[in-house]
Amino acid sequence: MKAMHIAMVGVGFSLAGCVAAMRMPEPPAQSSAKLRYVTTSAPGYTQLWRLGQEGCPKAAKREHVAGTGPGPLILVDGSETSKLQMLGTSDKAEKYIRERLIPADKPFYYEVNAVQVAVQYVPGFSCTNSGVFMPKAGAEYELNYHVTYMGQECSVQVTELVPGEGGAVARRRVDTWHIFYPARNDRDYCSVIRL
Repeated sequence: MKAMHIAMVGVGFSLAGCVAAMRMPEPPAQSSAKLRYVTTSAPGYTQLWRLGQEGCPKAAKREHVAGTGPGPLILVDGSETSKLQMLGTSDKAEKYIRERLIPADKPFYYEVNAVQVAVQYVPGFSCTNSGVFMPKAGAEYELNYHVTYMGQECSVQVTELVPGEGGAVARRRVDTWHIFYPARNDRDYCSVIRL
């Protein structure tokens, strides 16, 4: 997995932005790919965002794709179960897995963040990772967001899911996947996003 820049910011890292952000509309099935978002985020919360050029140069458009966490929070349903039929399963508890349709055949720019709220004698923690890949229509992908709260480290791995031998699921490297440092704000993402 590739480690990314870790931003140590206040607990309200994106909650203000969550309220103003829109959920990503589900694309038509014929022009979409499937994405499984898997995280190791116990005991904190994570958010997966799609970043679009539609609002540039003022600010990149931010759409909420999925969130995970131990209980309800803004844009997070801790009891959500996946309804998409995808290849394979994960050994993670269902509250750490989300499956979504995403737009295909154009760059999918994303930002993921994780946060653990500070409690007595335990400091808060947050980090942000960004990247892009080009999903193919009809293909299936997995975005694995590994969060280590005690070590304060986050990393992302994007793979394509393909049928393997004997009914197994193989994970294949995605050649179009690239990572980059998270922008300080949505306006700065405009200089990175190229559709």
